Amino acid sequence: MRRKLFTLAAGVSAVLCVGVCVLWVRSYRVNDVDGWYVNHWDGLAGKTRAWGINSDSGGLAFFALNRSFSPGPDPVKAIELKVDNPELSKPGFSQEPSYGYPYMWDYRGWGRFGFGLFWGDRPSYGEYERTVRNDHFMVLPDWFVALMCAMLPVWRVASGVRRRRVAARRRAGCCPACGYDLRATARPLPGMRGRPPRRRGSGHEAQALHARGGGIGGAVLGTGGGLGGDLSHGAPGLLDGRRRARFEASMVRIRLVG
Repeated sequence: MRRKLFTLAAGVSAVLCVGVCVLWVRSYRVNDVDGWYVNHWDGLAGKTRAWGINSDSGGLAFFALNRSFSPGPDPVKAIELKVDNPELSKPGFSQEPSYGYPYMWDYRGWGRFGFGLFWGDRPSYGEYERTVRNDHFMVLPDWFVALMCAMLPVWRVASGVRRRRVAARRRAGCCPACGYDLRATARPLPGMRGRPPRRRGSGHEAQALHARGGGIGGAVLGTGGGLGGDLSHGAPGLLDGRRRARFEASMVRIRLVG
């Protein structure tokens, strides 16, 4: 279940990465603004709130707007403002020619190397309205957002490749970590995790090896003759590891003495 959720999250992140790259290319020609807007009026006094994103000239500006309007000296102008901005709560999208990188220098804040943070709570006076803005902006370069969105898919692909490589090494009877061929030894290498994989049919091969005498020890035991030949009868099938090594060494000494 966890792997499925990880795969789903990586897929969504990959789609977002592609979308950011498309906006990146498009932003040098078009200024796109997409968000959710809420207008509320109480007589001629109104409030506007909005949350969204602005893409322009290789940068993304995430904004949260909170503005209030009050009637100015001319109430007719205030009525026109109310008519032009009716009460609503819905998403909105607009596109205009590119203005430049979305640094909001008319607000207080900081911007450098494509990153920025701006906020404002400043009044402005016009002929027919008084507006108080309490807006917040966070500016990020497109390349940074695309890189963040690409990390999860790359991690997912890399982990999948690693799992397939480890599975292939196990099937081949090799060390899952370094690929060392473990078919010639029954003991794990220093630093290995766990036991080496058991190759299919290894029990039958071991019995056949004991029947033939098995390597150098078999040659010594098979040609020792005399007392060594009698002692070696049936012994290789019962002894293994260090006991068999000591047994073979004793057979060599018996042969030399004999």
